[in-house]
Amino acid sequence: MTISRTICLGFLSVITIGTILLMMPFSASDGTWIPPIVALFTATSAV
Repeated sequence: MTISRTICLGFLSVITIGTILLMMPFSASDGTWIPPIVALFTATSAV
């Protein structure tokens, strides 16, 4: 595996895990589920 592929997979892994965690109810102040597109945007922006 090349270094560029490793870096890309690392970014995708962090974004995917971040999206899943942000969709969980404990991530919102009111305890509701966050829509997947909002969680994906937030996770991508954070990375």
